[in-house]
Amino acid sequence: MFLSRTGKISNTVLPFSEQRGFTLLNVLLSLSIYMFITGTMATIFHLFLTPTVKNTDLNPQEWAITTEQILKECRQAHSVKVKNNGQLLEMTNSLGETIRYEPYQTTIRKRVNRKGHVPILQHIKRVNFIFQHHQVMMEVISLSDQKYRATFSIYQVE
Repeated sequence: MFLSRTGKISNTVLPFSEQRGFTLLNVLLSLSIYMFITGTMATIFHLFLTPTVKNTDLNPQEWAITTEQILKECRQAHSVKVKNNGQLLEMTNSLGETIRYEPYQTTIRKRVNRKGHVPILQHIKRVNFIFQHHQVMMEVISLSDQKYRATFSIYQVE
């Protein structure tokens, strides 16, 4: 309550008493429309902001997973060797398994005990492994002639 200029006491709630608020149905409808618009915009932004990768180039996520997997195998290996003029990376783990990473057509594949065929990285033209100073460097050239390099530290070497 307050005193107006004319000296009359008026109720502050009185001007708003005739308005009606949102019902639960109005809130749910508004929320669903808002969620639909934001979900659609997020998808559209993702499509426009994702870098396009050529079909002959390496997928960035695939490259990251490959390097992480080789790094993990190198850390767990008892011996690491580069063979076949740098075309083959061979490791022996604590279970006595021989793990090989080698090129096969346009992929790098992983084989355990010379069995199996697990494609690790696609769209490669050439791979070269170099072993020096307790490190293995992997150089990959994609089908679009892009060069990629990764280095893995080796702590246990025969």
